[in-house]
Amino acid sequence: MRPRTTTEWQDPILALELLREASRPVTFADLRDAGVATPGQALYRLGMDGHRIERTSKGVRLVDPSEPPPAPQPIRPRVRVVRRGES
Repeated sequence: MRPRTTTEWQDPILALELLREASRPVTFADLRDAGVATPGQALYRLGMDGHRIERTSKGVRLVDPSEPPPAPQPIRPRVRVVRRGES
């Protein structure tokens, strides 16, 4: 296992600060311009750490922790169940 580079542990911290301060969705270009070398990896790490990040058509934003998570969509079975003896 290779040691993590400075960028790998600093990028999520910087991305989190930028997302907290932003009043609008932040694009990957905005994150790169602010010094985040790998925005996708930084957002993935934040998600793995438990931060809720919403992806929109205009960028990404940090979801307010007081907002409830969205309800899961009901899953309809794709297989028809036939009991033995029935046709």
